[in-house]
Amino acid sequence: MRSLLTTLTRKGAKMPPHTSPTNRPLKCVSEKEMVIPAQSGKERIADASDVFFYIDPDFQSLSDENEAVGTKETRIRAYETRASAKFTQIFASLSHDLDELCFTQHQIKSIVHHHKDELGKIHKLSLFLFRDCDQYFVAMLLIDLNGVANIGVDPLGTKRPQDSIQVIVPSHIG
Repeated sequence: MRSLLTTLTRKGAKMPPHTSPTNRPLKCVSEKEMVIPAQSGKERIADASDVFFYIDPDFQSLSDENEAVGTKETRIRAYETRASAKFTQIFASLSHDLDELCFTQHQIKSIVHHHKDELGKIHKLSLFLFRDCDQYFVAMLLIDLNGVANIGVDPLGTKRPQDSIQVIVPSHIG
């Protein structure tokens, strides 16, 4: 029998319906439309010292297997937590198909590069879902008061953020 974490982190996993649209733990807070250009998919966060001051060393251990996929121009949306929820509940409240919520590492780098001012003005932790091989991960971005971007990574699981956060997803979600 598979554990919940194994089930949730497998490629293509469908999330059980935890919340309806009326009681989501998230509220859309995008003030203006954010767009990132098409990406080649060849860049990794581990190599993005031009964008991030601190990069979690765990990014080095991730493969670049999924990063060779190019992406089209993508519109993105920011949501803010309204209630305490686990990472899995937060993402499941937006879509039951985790793949719909994923960015590539190259897209995450591009979002921070192009929209750091918008993401950093509220000084909250920003979450991005991405996939590496058959596992889902959460990239956690914090832009400090000086505008310096720092990024960490955790496997998607049952971890619960301690403070109010924002979640960044493709705009066709929600």
